[in-house]
Amino acid sequence: MAELKINELDPEQKSEYEALIQENRQLVHDINNKRVELDEVNSKLSMAENRLRMDSQKLKGHLLKDQITELESKKADLEIQLNEANLSFPEARDRLLARIKDDNNFITTQDKRT
Repeated sequence: MAELKINELDPEQKSEYEALIQENRQLVHDINNKRVELDEVNSKLSMAENRLRMDSQKLKGHLLKDQITELESKKADLEIQLNEANLSFPEARDRLLARIKDDNNFITTQDKRT
């Protein structure tokens, strides 16, 4: 039935109708291509967000490991101090002098670095 109405159009109208049909097909094709591009961009965005999320988790892991190391060092230092309270005076003095030497070496090294 639509064919009959199309055939009843004058040649100029029929030509315009066919041009509009062709333009519509092209626009539908363009829309489909843009949808595919949008899907690809969304996929890349999702992958980038996942990488970013994983990177922040890695950073948090490194920070926590550093914090554990620092706390273990403080614990060891406190245990040494606790043990020093039970030492005789000469032993405590020797350990204190050794710690002072270590601290001075550390300070000297840091000064050279800066």
